Amino acid sequence: MLKKHKHRALSGAILWLAVLTLATGPGCATVSPEDAPPGIPHDFGLPPAGEVLYVMENDRFVILRCAGVPQQGSEYGVFRNSAEVARVRISGQSQPPFWAADIVYGAPAPGDIMKP
Repeated sequence: MLKKHKHRALSGAILWLAVLTLATGPGCATVSPEDAPPGIPHDFGLPPAGEVLYVMENDRFVILRCAGVPQQGSEYGVFRNSAEVARVRISGQSQPPFWAADIVYGAPAPGDIMKP
């Protein structure tokens, strides 16, 4: 009798996983900025990865407050009013959630938003 209940529970679990897999389908399609239709912003409304807190313009670096843990060497766009105004590269120096990043180009300002 116990074996029959075990089999029924296992069958129910497998059925549930099958339904869940079919319901989630293939997932979201990945669209690169090059494939985006005209008129759609390239950042696709991604949540910000961080914010510029301080700019050391003479030394060409910024201090960021990051939402996650960025990888050393990764580059991010810096946006103001939905327009990219700079690009920064994470230098690896940190005191989470604060990170230092080199200015690759542009003129970031405190309050600008950093996105991948």
